[in-house]
Amino acid sequence: MKKLSVVVLLVAVLLFGTDRATARDRFDTPSLRGRYTGHLAAGANFSDGTMTQRLDIQLLSALTFDGKASVTGGSIITVTVPAFPGQTQTPFTCPFDVTGTYQLGDDGLGSATLVLAVRPGQVCGDGGSGVTLQLSLVVGGHNRKRLDVTINSAIDSESQALPIVGAGMLEK
Repeated sequence: MKKLSVVVLLVAVLLFGTDRATARDRFDTPSLRGRYTGHLAAGANFSDGTMTQRLDIQLLSALTFDGKASVTGGSIITVTVPAFPGQTQTPFTCPFDVTGTYQLGDDGLGSATLVLAVRPGQVCGDGGSGVTLQLSLVVGGHNRKRLDVTINSAIDSESQALPIVGAGMLEK
């Protein structure tokens, strides 16, 4: 009888241990929840037909993922416009409110659509009102506290595609 109890206990531990390990390795949209902060670096090349300029773009973001496929938060974006010979380099910084949606697959890979709207009362760059970013995501790090992000595409407030690409990391 004692031998049977030990065998039953061993089988139970193995089964429940395997289930826990398997569940821990799975992801879904609700598993991305909480506030993540961090930095993304991006760049864009613009051309007027005679000259091409590269803009350097830095994003500081604080985003809250609700576990239900919605994301909200804010970003501060600094854009550095290269100077022409004899001119001074002109960076400008602008705060944005962020709203959007996301999804996460069982492998921890996902995507997000973020709408960055210029905060009321702010004038940014050429006076545009915002941008929509399409992102790829991957959850990782110790205890799933890191979110690696790539910017795949950007559309301005007038539905024009912007040649912006970038990447960065957010942490919980």
